[in-house]
Amino acid sequence: MENITAMKINKDVETVFQSIVQPERIKNFWFSNSSDLWEEGKTVELTYEEYDAKVEIEVKEMIYYEYINYVWEGRNVFMEFKQDGDGTLLTVRETGFEIDSPTAVQEMIGNKEGWVYMLSCLKAYLEGDLNLRAALR
Repeated sequence: MENITAMKINKDVETVFQSIVQPERIKNFWFSNSSDLWEEGKTVELTYEEYDAKVEIEVKEMIYYEYINYVWEGRNVFMEFKQDGDGTLLTVRETGFEIDSPTAVQEMIGNKEGWVYMLSCLKAYLEGDLNLRAALR
């Protein structure tokens, strides 16, 4: 099963892409820390200090300014960056949900909420220089 979330961000593709892969930028809208630059073949540790949580991602494939494909917690995430007028359409596809699980629907809803929140925080950071990261409680 696949969960797809997309949002237009009114910045160029390079700016949006670099905001995801650069540790000094990602902390302004998503994770509080990224252990390294995201590059193909690397394992990167991402930290949410506020929630005392860590996750490792393995970057499987990446073409700069086009897409990033990584695995986390047994699921595959594909981020696609497309020029859309004067902005960027960022589409996130996450696969690997167990559809036979009794909690599948709740997992999919929670996953969708997470991606909408992350994309909204990225949009606020890039378009309005606002840091909404970790605002949810």
